[in-house]
Amino acid sequence: MEKEKRNDRLNMKIQASLKAAAQRAAEEDGRSLSNYIENLIKEDLKKRDK
Repeated sequence: MEKEKRNDRLNMKIQASLKAAAQRAAEEDGRSLSNYIENLIKEDLKKRDK
């Protein structure tokens, strides 16, 4: 199976404190902020499919 390329962007505004907290969580998981958010979205979508 061919892996889908990441070529779409998502721009959004959030509170600086929320971004900082998400950045810390991403670092704790050894992820970039983008990868951390992408994984949160994937997990939520999996839960909704059940």
